[in-house]
Amino acid sequence: MHWAASMYVSISVGWRVSPVYHIAVSHCGPHRDSSTVRMLILHVVLDHLRRSAGVGPIALWGRSMGAATSVLRAAEDRGLAACVLDSPFCSLPDVARELAQSTKLKMPEVMVGAMLRRIRAEIKARADVDIEDLRPIDFAPRAVIPALFAVAKDDEFVRAHHTYALHDAWAGEERELVTLGGGHNSPRPREFHAHAADFLQEHAAAAVAARRPHARRRQPRRAPGRHGGLSAEALGD
Repeated sequence: MHWAASMYVSISVGWRVSPVYHIAVSHCGPHRDSSTVRMLILHVVLDHLRRSAGVGPIALWGRSMGAATSVLRAAEDRGLAACVLDSPFCSLPDVARELAQSTKLKMPEVMVGAMLRRIRAEIKARADVDIEDLRPIDFAPRAVIPALFAVAKDDEFVRAHHTYALHDAWAGEERELVTLGGGHNSPRPREFHAHAADFLQEHAAAAVAARRPHARRRQPRRAPGRHGGLSAEALGD
């Protein structure tokens, strides 16, 4: 299965939010894994934007690996206005293990463990990256910026429990969870895109207002429960 991952870095000019940088890395050659490359690119993009004139608050919108990367960044960058996290995973090794065990062959755990150890060693040797460190669930308790989580209920690639766990572990009070129909690579409905854009717009506007002298603090929205916000029924099944 193709792992379609992407990430948008949105900036605000005045009160308007526009996605202007799209980061998509599908193949990085033998010496770098995509997560490392994506983190490096994101660091460079954010540094460039923050040095540019006329750039307001910045937000992230990531899907799959892009969402996982956004979790890692959000944990260390409290200057972000908000983030949209579509189908992030808790742990890359856990995803690999679940995929191996979901095949028709039903690989035994001992074989799965041996395979993962070999993959881990190969990536470590080639890219000096330990896939055991790709655990966004360890970073979520340090992330406090507003976050909108999205999960497809029939996702067989990154299972829904990953997004639920990250949502529950998120340290920020302003968080929402939207459950969608379809699978991992299913097109997201127009209503979800509109809702996510409104979410970023609201928090970018709040960040702009907070920077003004004698700004009046906006009241945060109450964080809904696990299945709060929009539902699969509302956004297409």
